[in-house]
Amino acid sequence: MHLDQNRYRTLAQNPRCLNNPNQNLGTLAQTMGSLASASPASVKAMGAEGVCLCGKAETPHVLPGAVRVTGKLPPEVIQRVIRQATPQFRSCYKRALGDHSELEGSVTVVFTINARGGVVNAHDDHSTLASAATVACMLQVVSALKFAQPPSGEVEVVESWQFKPG
Repeated sequence: MHLDQNRYRTLAQNPRCLNNPNQNLGTLAQTMGSLASASPASVKAMGAEGVCLCGKAETPHVLPGAVRVTGKLPPEVIQRVIRQATPQFRSCYKRALGDHSELEGSVTVVFTINARGGVVNAHDDHSTLASAATVACMLQVVSALKFAQPPSGEVEVVESWQFKPG
């Protein structure tokens, strides 16, 4: 028996299943097809006991906050580049959700866009998300972003994101 880890969560990953009496081994057997005619004993023998099928895993929420900009690049130009990286930010967060399904909080990153449009000096600024690995991943993504060249000097940016499980 194989559960697609990206589509379904187990009981250990989603404690909300504990409170849903409709999610039981019979439902699991019907959904998995190959177990539809299996007895509870054979389901247990196959190692499916204790699995709670909660449906498709929901996409975690990654909500960008208002960007603060000091310099000569319009905020909307910066936000467009940051929005394009949302899948990478979500990936950082999803890795942490595998271990902590109820993890939520905010990440605030301060960085500088240099004269060539590259990011330098990206660092955390009092994030509340209790996952150092997610914050480090976010910093790596931000550091790899490429922006338009500022017309003069460098641009200081403060951006924050809210993270909530799906």
